[in-house]
Amino acid sequence: MKRVFTVLLFTALTAMISAGTAGDILKSASALVGTPYRYGGTSPSGFDCSGLLYYLYGRIVPAFPRSSSEQARAGSAVDKASLAPGDLVFYATGSNRAEITHAAIYVGSNTVIQAVSQGPQTGVVITDMDERYWKARYVTARRVLRQETDTVQKDLPPVAKEKVIDNRGQEKTVVTIGSRRFSLLSWEDWFEQDQADFDSKRESESRVLENDLSDFEKWKRQNSPN
Repeated sequence: MKRVFTVLLFTALTAMISAGTAGDILKSASALVGTPYRYGGTSPSGFDCSGLLYYLYGRIVPAFPRSSSEQARAGSAVDKASLAPGDLVFYATGSNRAEITHAAIYVGSNTVIQAVSQGPQTGVVITDMDERYWKARYVTARRVLRQETDTVQKDLPPVAKEKVIDNRGQEKTVVTIGSRRFSLLSWEDWFEQDQADFDSKRESESRVLENDLSDFEKWKRQNSPN
């Protein structure tokens, strides 16, 4: 009975999700770029990833969850190819590539705003979803804001992403949200290091398992009746 009630309550809360303007979300989120990362943070003094979403969406989405894993069940699923500004994007950044551990806000032009604790930039930043690091860790996306009205679309600040060459001859990505311009740092080196650490950990775990099996085989030989 308790399980049925929980399912019904979750369904009701999902159905109650009301319209908020994606434009307001994007304007507020872009204004928070540069805010420091703080574990457990849910205010402009510092955010963690799900705390940023909770701060922005909790005021307009009834019963909006606090953790990224619960946020990944709010609203309705949306295909990556159909993402709209204001949608929620979820990643698996831990050792388990299927476990959601990170949340972000889709901005447009295949970019997101998120609060990150490690990487080439920390705190509230804008990142490119096309970076290998984020492509490899993408899990799912959810929609908690209504997107069907023309008013919502008109309220959105224009978003553009472009590659430019800086004064040192280096290529970089620049994202424009409304009248604000942001330079994005590359995650390529971070991807390489994280992947190397991941592979090393898997190899180490594999060796431990092989040693355990070897020890077990030795024990069986020593203790099996002949």
